[in-house]
Parts: sequence; C-alpha cells; structure tokens
Amino acid sequence: EQQKALLELSTPVIQVWEGVLVLPLIGEIDDSRAAQVTSSVLASIARTSSRHVIIDLTGVPTLGEVASSALLRTIKAVQLLGAGCSLTGLSPLVARAL
Repeated sequence: EQQKALLELSTPVIQVWEGVLVLPLIGEIDDSRAAQVTSSVLASIARTSSRHVIIDLTGVPTLGEVASSALLRTIKAVQLLGAGCSLTGLSPLVARAL
C-alpha cells in the first residue's frame, strides 16, 4: 500500500485547466516509474476527457535509453486517445536522449 502510494505521488497528473493536464517529473525515471507515468497519464485523460498533456521534464537531469523509449511510447499512447502532448523543460542531455 505504501509503495503504491509513493509511486502515485512520484507521478502526479494535475489538471490545470479544463482539458489540459500537466505531468511534472523530477528525478530519475526507471522502468517501474515509466510504467507508472504511462498508467497515470492515460487514466487521467480518460477520467477528465482532456485534450492536451504537458510533460514537464525540468527536474529530470538525464534520460536513459529505456526511459526515453518509454516516454516516447507514452506520447504515442496519449495521441491514440485523441489528446496532444507537449514536452517542456528539456535540458540538452534529455533532448539528445530523445
């Protein structure tokens, strides 16, 4: 229960306007956290009928190959649900990884 609660807190999806969600990410993104990001974002889109997701990567210092692939899959899944996705706060290292 505690581990599940911590995972949910580490990937908060915040509705900032009607139809717009923000996902601020901080720290390293491993396989389990990447899966949690995808689940949280897709569930939030379905629950709120949002049309756009902003993923803020300001707090992500680096992005490994597995995490970058997972993030790109998340973006494609968001698009399959009919929503758009924007990335913001990318450092040059994160941009290069993507």
